[in-house]
Amino acid sequence: MKRFANLLRTAPLFFHDEEGAVTVDWIVLAAAVVFLGMGSAFVVASSVPQVANDVGADMEEMGIRTY
Repeated sequence: MKRFANLLRTAPLFFHDEEGAVTVDWIVLAAAVVFLGMGSAFVVASSVPQVANDVGADMEEMGIRTY
């Protein structure tokens, strides 16, 4: 019974404590940065083959000068 009374007395202190909130903020921020990086990589990776084909086609059109 003493433990339950102690829990009831300390529970409001636990819910009003903001010490761990900074850690949660940093975890959410880090996850957002990771997801933005993954999204950017996906966009870049999906357009690279087309750009490479365009560059290859342009290079095939150029002639090589020999002297």
